Amino acid sequence: MPSPPEEETDEEKGLRRLFEQLAGSDQAICVRELQEMLNGVLSRRKEIKFDGLSLSTCHSIINLMDVDNTGKMEFQEFKVFWDKMKKWIMLFLSFDTDRSGKMSSYELRIALSAAGMQLNNKILQLIGLRFADDNYDIDFDDYLTCIVRLENMFRVFQAMDKPNTGRVKMNIMQFLMLSMNV
Repeated sequence: MPSPPEEETDEEKGLRRLFEQLAGSDQAICVRELQEMLNGVLSRRKEIKFDGLSLSTCHSIINLMDVDNTGKMEFQEFKVFWDKMKKWIMLFLSFDTDRSGKMSSYELRIALSAAGMQLNNKILQLIGLRFADDNYDIDFDDYLTCIVRLENMFRVFQAMDKPNTGRVKMNIMQFLMLSMNV
């Protein structure tokens, strides 16, 4: 549960103000409001090169964070997201070793491993093909889409793997629901 207003840190108070400005009367942030806010915040970061976050990336973020399935983020979900976002930005900056503002496929591999995502070479190659441009570089938007989708896939898989066997059984509707939400 959110901290009571009198117990919030200065950062939480700032987050609440930002959230309330965006959320409006429904007290939730939709995908377009999230896109507007993130593009505003990230455009100030000169060490990150990107042309703005796509709506698709913001949909992936909402899908990951929206635990009550409203299609929007309430304040508590937003607070958890913001903590994750700070970590994802720091991970990006830490592993963009040439300070190009983009990640090479190699830098992305190391960043994903540092994030605790143990992936085999075949999956890493697929990720490179999916997210890298012709120069094998990944901009921040594609990096964020990749890490958010992977985190969502790991979360859903772990939720379905109750006995912790490393295997899940699903029917076609479960598979479609899973793949649509990634």
